[in-house]
Amino acid sequence: QFLLTVCTLIVAVIGFAKVGHAQSVSYQTYKYGTSTTSMADGYYARPATVTVSNGAYVVTMTIRTATNLSAWPVVVNSIDGQAPQNVTKTQSDGYYLYSYSFTTKDLSGV
Repeated sequence: QFLLTVCTLIVAVIGFAKVGHAQSVSYQTYKYGTSTTSMADGYYARPATVTVSNGAYVVTMTIRTATNLSAWPVVVNSIDGQAPQNVTKTQSDGYYLYSYSFTTKDLSGV
């Protein structure tokens, strides 16, 4: 069984975000502590979605892997010290889709 543990930095690349508006954002995935693209980059579906809740941004990201890699081969353990929220796992058209959210006050951070 193949299990890919992802240890990456996600950088949200957006213009000027307006609080109160849902939007999509592009982002980069880097190896932890570097500016080198992570091997996990190809598994992340783009763009991420952003909504606002209680004055903070809720970013939802999706990882897409082929079903031949095994069931749910990617697990996100934490994002900036917090556990992933709203985790969903679905299967569609030969892919596993693993979606999760995290909350942040600053979309320009790493």
